[in-house]
Amino acid sequence: MARNVLEVTRLDVVEILKVTLSTIFVMIFLLRVLGCNGNSGMEPQPRPEGWVFMGLADKEVRRVRLFGDYLYACAARDGLYRIHVQQSDAEWEFLGLADSTLPRAFNDG
Repeated sequence: MARNVLEVTRLDVVEILKVTLSTIFVMIFLLRVLGCNGNSGMEPQPRPEGWVFMGLADKEVRRVRLFGDYLYACAARDGLYRIHVQQSDAEWEFLGLADSTLPRAFNDG
């Protein structure tokens, strides 16, 4: 006898239920084991309120940009500097591009 495409046997239903229940069990297990329990280390770090002095006091910083773990500061004629923001003892690193021959009108960083 030819089997109809829509015909589902009791054995087919049992197999579908096994696969479905196994998948649900694995998902629940993974969510339980890998789920957030409040101690995942992903809590936001406390941030200081207000302005924080980070150096370059003698420079005319016109623009700052955060890229990755570095904060870049354009100090107009004095060039480009960067600092690693994740290190508490980091110091500003001069990257170059200083030019004292630029007229004052182009001193926008």
